[in-house]
Amino acid sequence: METQKPEWNQDALEAARLDNTRSHILYSQSRLTFIYPVISALALCALLWGISTAVTLLTWLALVVALTLARFWMLRTIQRDHGAGGDSPGQWLNAFALSALISGILWGAAPMIIVPRAPDRLVEFTLWNGLVILVVCGLVAGATVAYAASLRVLFCYMVPALMLPGVYLISLGDRYNSVMGGFVLLFLVHASTTAVRMHVQLRRYFELEYQLERLRADLKEPPPVDLNDTAAPAPARHGRRVVL
Repeated sequence: METQKPEWNQDALEAARLDNTRSHILYSQSRLTFIYPVISALALCALLWGISTAVTLLTWLALVVALTLARFWMLRTIQRDHGAGGDSPGQWLNAFALSALISGILWGAAPMIIVPRAPDRLVEFTLWNGLVILVVCGLVAGATVAYAASLRVLFCYMVPALMLPGVYLISLGDRYNSVMGGFVLLFLVHASTTAVRMHVQLRRYFELEYQLERLRADLKEPPPVDLNDTAAPAPARHGRRVVL
């Protein structure tokens, strides 16, 4: 009887295994990626205290903290689900991508929310915008490495985090902020190409690892037995050898 699985089944298993590997990598190193945005948000609120209104700063900070708590709850739930034998890597990958999208929107909108518009103090306004953009770009640079296992998760975070402030700064119309917005969009292009290159290399590594495990499993399996073969195996001979 043939024991080899159909090719379409092998492809489905490989896709599920790839999703499982991505989810494992994302959630295994997610604690640091969850904590750093909160630390950065606290630092920005402290720097901008007195520049922006307290209500605006505390509201934005509360949203960042609430999202972080929800992501830690997701991490705890997936660990419990995995320990109980649950198997839903695609579901948890979608949840991670959604949380990354919300985080990217919060950080991309930060210059518009927590930095008050001050046309009469253009240099000071540009300085505060520059500090916020510096933090956002640093978070995106870290996410490029941490989220490289899944381009969907990475772009859900990276695109709104950089596209929103880039377009906003260019729309202001002044020379300094428009140039800074252009550099933000240029950084988005550079980070995207780097992320795609890293992802291709990681995906190739995952595929080779999966193929190696399949090869090891195939070598351990006994050869298939043909039930249509009615020839009985020759009985083993014991005792003296007979020379013909």
